[in-house]
Amino acid sequence: MSRVAPSPGKAIRDKCLFCMNFQPKEIKLCPSKKCDLFEFRLGKAKNKKTTACRAIKSYCAQCGESAKLCELEGCPIWPFRMGHNPNRTGLGNIEVLRRG
Repeated sequence: MSRVAPSPGKAIRDKCLFCMNFQPKEIKLCPSKKCDLFEFRLGKAKNKKTTACRAIKSYCAQCGESAKLCELEGCPIWPFRMGHNPNRTGLGNIEVLRRG
């Protein structure tokens, strides 16, 4: 399987780096606790209420543009704006496959 985008976690990290003026130390000190990406900025969220892709979708919805119409292809979270991971296209639900 070839990747069409980085992982959602890597994309969030890149977005946070951009937001914090490319200062990695500042990501840990981020004051924006209401940001949809906040829980994922250091990796996996401690709180399992949502997934990284859903957090990105929610973040993008607040951007002001419709996610479908978004043209910011240079944005690191752009491939995940619809709440799905494009790297998993065509794989189906892994949990269903595991159950057999």
